[in-house]
Amino acid sequence: MILNLIQKKQFIFIIIIISIPILLKANDEPERKKDLPVGMKKIKIGSQVIIVPEDAKVTKNGSALIIEDFGEYATRKFLEIEKRLNALELAQNGLEEKIVELEKLIKSLENKISNIDN
Repeated sequence: MILNLIQKKQFIFIIIIISIPILLKANDEPERKKDLPVGMKKIKIGSQVIIVPEDAKVTKNGSALIIEDFGEYATRKFLEIEKRLNALELAQNGLEEKIVELEKLIKSLENKISNIDN
């Protein structure tokens, strides 16, 4: 009975010793990952910290930093997505035309093969 009690205390002690480095490692996580939503970054201006999208345009005019506002950012991103979508549609149309050409070529080859067999 006493032996079991000593073994339980040793087991608990070992668990505590093992868990300390794990807890310390979890606490070392960078502050950026804890506080920021996905796709956002911090910009420090003087003593202030501003959270902006990672690809927001930030320009420097003299000593002032100019960060595009949400409307500009959303419009720019929408136009970029629209441009990419148009490029994908053009590529898809080109591929569809090539598929039609290949189907015609296959039918032509099938006709030639059937003519050779006859």
